[in-house]
Amino acid sequence: MLYCQNCDKKVVIYGVSYGAASDDDLEDLQQKFEDEGILILFNPPPFRPYHCPRCGNELITKDE
Repeated sequence: MLYCQNCDKKVVIYGVSYGAASDDDLEDLQQKFEDEGILILFNPPPFRPYHCPRCGNELITKDE
């Protein structure tokens, strides 16, 4: 699981293809995850390091 130490939140990666979901659907999904204390990183680059979608700090890999 990816984790942001600064925000103290889990972060999941979510890839979105063009036209696969509406903006409203993605906003609803993002809100649902945020209500559970999880951030979504949409369409990250194919290489690390990944950065937090909220604060921009580098994400770490953390065992649950």
